[in-house]
Amino acid sequence: MGDEAVQRACVEKAAGQIDGLVLNAGGIDPLGRIAELDLERLKRGFTVNYFANIGLIQKTLPSLREQAGRIVFVSSRAVDQPFLGWAAYC
Repeated sequence: MGDEAVQRACVEKAAGQIDGLVLNAGGIDPLGRIAELDLERLKRGFTVNYFANIGLIQKTLPSLREQAGRIVFVSSRAVDQPFLGWAAYC
């Protein structure tokens, strides 16, 4: 869902009838120590894990407001149980 064209197409297909948004997309790539991570892979990871969610919220919020809809964020166990090399994921 990191592709804005795909996001736009999904929202347009719903034709303003969005009453809920579940943000569950995510990936753990890249894993490793921050000093050793490839910056381009890190940017792709942030696009999926962060910016895609923001983009979907922005695109669906008008419909969600009209429908009195809700947004549900799904997280992972990594949020409260740190793992070595997962700093870029969290």
